[in-house]
Formats: sequence, C-alpha cells, structure tokens
Amino acid sequence: MAEKHVRECFTQADANSDGQLDSKEFASLLKKLDPDKWSDDNVSKFFGAADLDNNGKLDLQEVLHWIFKSHAASPSSPGGDDSSSSSSSSDSEDAREAHRANRKARSMKKEEKPTDVEMLYTLLTSYEGRDGGTLKLEDLIQVFAHCKGTGMDPRLPELVLQQVESHGEPEDVSALELGHLFAMLQENRSATEEDARTQISNVKDVCRGMDQKDLKAVGLDGSAVVGYGIFKQLLPMLSATMCIDKYHLLAAFSWSKTNVFELPEEMAIQVMVRLFMKVDGEDEHVLEQRVSNNDFNRMLFTVDLIDPSAKRGIPSGRIAIIFQEVLKTMPKKLAERRRARAVGKARTKKKVERKHTHKSISGRTQLSVLMEALFQSLPAPKAYYNAMDMSLRLLEVADGKAKLKKSSSAKSLGGTGPPDLGKRASA
Repeated sequence: MAEKHVRECFTQADANSDGQLDSKEFASLLKKLDPDKWSDDNVSKFFGAADLDNNGKLDLQEVLHWIFKSHAASPSSPGGDDSSSSSSSSDSEDAREAHRANRKARSMKKEEKPTDVEMLYTLLTSYEGRDGGTLKLEDLIQVFAHCKGTGMDPRLPELVLQQVESHGEPEDVSALELGHLFAMLQENRSATEEDARTQISNVKDVCRGMDQKDLKAVGLDGSAVVGYGIFKQLLPMLSATMCIDKYHLLAAFSWSKTNVFELPEEMAIQVMVRLFMKVDGEDEHVLEQRVSNNDFNRMLFTVDLIDPSAKRGIPSGRIAIIFQEVLKTMPKKLAERRRARAVGKARTKKKVERKHTHKSISGRTQLSVLMEALFQSLPAPKAYYNAMDMSLRLLEVADGKAKLKKSSSAKSLGGTGPPDLGKRASA
C-alpha cells in the first residue's frame, strides 16, 4: 500500500479538517483503505493502539506509524499482505492483535498523560504555579538552550525512531536559529519546512559560534511575544528541521520547566529492548513487561555503571537499595510528578498511600521514575546532563557492546558472518 494513498484517504476522512482523526473518522479512513475487511466492530479495537500519545485523536504521523511500522508485517493491518493467508489464520491474527490493542489501552490508562502542545504552552506561560502569563522570545530561547544538553541534537534520530515527516538531513538547530525561525513566521505565517531550512542555512554559521543569549547581536527582539498560534506552528517546523518528533521535543521542553523526566513512548520501548533486553510477548506489549532488581543489576553491568569505588558508577551493594527505594516511594514519586505538571490546577496535597508491595516496575511512567532515580544516584560530577542525556548515552554504550559482541562472534567462526551452510553441505 502506497503512503501517498494513505495520505489522500486521511485527508478525505478528516471531516472537520483539523489534521486529526477521532474514532469515527479513523473508521472512515480504514474503510476507504480496505472496505471489505474493516467494520465498526473491529476498527474500534485498534484505535487505542494507534493513539501513541493517548489524547483520543490520531494525527497523520500516528496513522502512518501504525500502518507502515508498528503493523507493517501484520496481515490484519492495512499495510499488511494477507493474500496468502487463509480466512481462519487472518481471523486468528485479528483476534491476537485486538487482544494486544486492548491490553495496551488498559495499560495506558495507568500512565501519566504525555505532555501535549497546550499543556507545554501553559507551563511556559506560568509563574509560580499560576498560568495566564505571556511567553517572550528571550524566555523561549533560554528554555530551548537549556534543552539542548538533553540530547536534542542529530544523535537522537540516529538512536531512537522518530515519527516525523522531514525532507532533509537533521539540523543541529541552535537557540538563536530558533529565534530566526520565529521571526520568519512572524513575517510569513505560510512558511514551509523548505523556507525554514533556507533560513537556517543563511544564519547557522554566525549563530552557532555566538553567545546564545545575545539576541540583539543577530537582530532579534527578545521582548517579542510568542503567541499560542505561532508557537503551534513553530514546533512542527522545529521538528521537521531537526528530524526530532513532537513527543521528544515536548518532553524535553516540559522537563526544563518541571524538572520531571518524561520518557516518550518510543524511547521507553528502546530502553526496554536495548537496555533491559525485554521483548513483546505473545499477548503483551513490551512496556507491559516487568523490570525487576535482577534486570536493573544486569543493565548496569552491561553499560559499565557498576563501580566499587563509587567514582564513576554505583557500587554493587547499592543497586538493590536504590531499586527498593524506588519501589517503596513510587506512589509518592508519582504524586509529586502530577503536582509538578498540574499548572493552573489546585495543588492541595493529598494523602498518598505509601505502601507498595510490588517487586518490580512496569510501564513508561514507572520506567521514567526508575531512570531518573538512577541519574540522581550517580556520583558527582555527573557524566550526563540529565536523565534523558543519560538514557541516550546508555543506548549508545549498549549498541556498541552488541556490535562488538557480534563482531567477535563472527571472527570466532572464521569469517565476517555466519557460516554458509549451503556450501558446507555441498562439500
């Protein structure tokens, strides 16, 4: 199935032209793609699986990701090929997929809501817990400069799959270049990604070698107000030029205001798969897999963060203590996270049930808490900027070790790859 066809059907199904599909519009889309297979009953089962940010709406990138990446190999998906499958096997696959979708939907109810654009803008315009302020360009640039150390650079799309539509190589956009993109949108609200890349190309040689707080030196007005409308346009433009999807951008910006580490779903999946060696089960999404103290210990060993001297890592005797402390204080930590992100809402402290009898953690939110606790437990001076930067660097370490292990295995077999069984048999 061609991506162009999916895009055309998406536009046709988007009845109110808001760029998002609700469950009825999603059903309309799938019926346009394959009217013989999809009915109201089975479409509703898959909506939750496609809704990555759990906001009750599907944008184009979520739909494309669901069809061509998450379910490309599944005969039950619009992007799958069931020409060689029998009716019974297709029904069985549909049932399994629906079961997994329902499991994921149930598990997502336990997760904290990912930061969205409206929530982020409220955070950026709040002061001492009260919203309703204004966002000035100088403040936005300062926040962005703060975020740059978290891994918002070209290595992120190399390490973690990004759900972004882009037409060029990743640009390492500086804070001052962000200011120039804002100025461009002020003059031309119809500016495109191509216009943004041209603007960046014109100013990057100057901007990247300067003090990122010196807006006047590059002709920017730091007191200019960044309204919600232009802010909504600026984020997708930034996403397209940096090749970093909105989920990672929003999480990084939110951290700069709340100091709460939020793992976007795709990064959480990669942490589970590449650091904790977890995989999807028959009826279980990888983020439903549980992480135990043994898993935590093994992960730290794999990425070389165990250090008896406690100078560059954690002594082995401290690992279980850290993990048990995370389990014990999980309800309290989750409540603190909710309060930190609840701008403009009542922040009265509620009594938190602190009894936590679980022996493991699961889910994107609890995994975020665990990785943040790990970052805080590392000795000073810390080798990482924050928990996001730490997670990315640990993925690099794990990938490097996996590559080295693969290379060593190939050499032990006397070549650069697995033996050619066909030649050996013929010999």
